[in-house]
Amino acid sequence: MDTRYIKLVLYSSFIWLSACNNQVSVVPGDDAEQCDFLPPAPQPEWVAKNSSIPGYYTGVGESNARQYPKDAEKYSRQSALANLSSNIQVNVSQHLTIQINEGSEAQISRRNLESLTQSITQSSIKNTQRDGLWLDRESCRLWTRVKLPVKEVEKLQYENINKLRLSEAKKLYNLANDKSRSHDVRLEYINEAIDLISQVDFKVFPLENKKQYLSRYNVLLKKINAKATSNETLVITTSDKKLRKSLHRELAYRFTRGVKKLKHLYPANCNSMDSCIELAKKYGAKRLVWIVVDASVTDGDMGSRIGELNVNASFYDIKKNRLLSGLRNQKAKVLSFDDYIAWEQAVEKIFDKNIAVDKLRKDILRCSTQKC
Repeated sequence: MDTRYIKLVLYSSFIWLSACNNQVSVVPGDDAEQCDFLPPAPQPEWVAKNSSIPGYYTGVGESNARQYPKDAEKYSRQSALANLSSNIQVNVSQHLTIQINEGSEAQISRRNLESLTQSITQSSIKNTQRDGLWLDRESCRLWTRVKLPVKEVEKLQYENINKLRLSEAKKLYNLANDKSRSHDVRLEYINEAIDLISQVDFKVFPLENKKQYLSRYNVLLKKINAKATSNETLVITTSDKKLRKSLHRELAYRFTRGVKKLKHLYPANCNSMDSCIELAKKYGAKRLVWIVVDASVTDGDMGSRIGELNVNASFYDIKKNRLLSGLRNQKAKVLSFDDYIAWEQAVEKIFDKNIAVDKLRKDILRCSTQKC
C-alpha cells in the first residue's frame, strides 16, 4: 500500500479525535511548509483589532507555525497570555493608583502597589479560557485569543487589597508599640492602624476577628495617651493640593529629626503665618515649624508626566514672637509615565546636600535643646 496514503489516513484520524475533545492540536506533519494543518477560515475581527468582549479581559497573540511546527499552539497561547496580563496589569494599576492619590490608601507605597498588581495579575490568568484560534495560511502564523471574566480579577483585587490593609495595620501597630519613639509619632501610627483595621473586610479572613483587633489597638491607644507629654514644638504642614499624608509626614520628620516633645498637625486649619501662630498658642507650643508644600503636574514628552514639588518653611519662636529661621522655593522635579507621582523622590532631591535645608534643620534641633 502507498505509504503516503497511510500517512494521510493516520493524520486525518488524529485531527478528528482531537476535535472530539474540543481542542485542536496543532502538530503539523511533514507537509508543515504548506500551512494547511487547520481548516481554512476567514480572518476573525480580533486578529486585526482586539475588540473587547463585555465583562471580559482579552488578550491576542500569535506564533510562527513554520518556525515552531510542534510548539506553535503553545507559543501562540503564551503570546496571548502576555498580552492579556499587560491589559489586566494596566487596569489594576490604574484602579489602585486612583485609590492612593485620593488618600484612601495612604499606607500603600509604590513598591506595595507594584507587588500587589503583579500578584493579582499572576493569580488571575490561571483561570484563562481560550476564545479563538485561527491559522493564517499565507504567513503560516497561528493566532490565539484568550479571555478572563472581569469579576474574577475584581474578586482577587478586593481580597488582596484587604490582605494588604491588614498587613500594613499590623506593621503600624508594631511601630506604635515601640516605646523609643516620640509620643506624637506613636500616636499617629496607632491612629492610622485603627483606621486601616476599620476598613478591612474580615469576610476575607474567616479565622480572624475584627473586634479583637480593634480592642487590642484601642488599648494601646489609651496607654500612649496616658503617657502624653507637653508638645514644645508644633509642626504644621499645609498645601493647596490634596497630597498623600505620607508626604506631609515625611517632610515633618526630615525637618525635625531628633527633636523631642513635638506634635505634627495635618491637616491644619490655618493658611497664614498669623493664623498658624494662633493655632500653635492654643496647643501650648513654644516654637512653630510651618511647612508649605506646593505641587504641580505637567505633560512631558512621550506620554510622560513631570511633577514639581516646591517647599517653603518657617521656624518661629512663639514666646519671643520672632522668626528664627526659614527657607523659600526649594524645588525638585520627578518624572513619571503613569498617574502615580513619586513625590517622595522629589523630597529626597530637595534634602540632598542642600545648604539652606541643612541650616534650617540645625536651627530647629539646636533650639529644641538650648536657648536660641
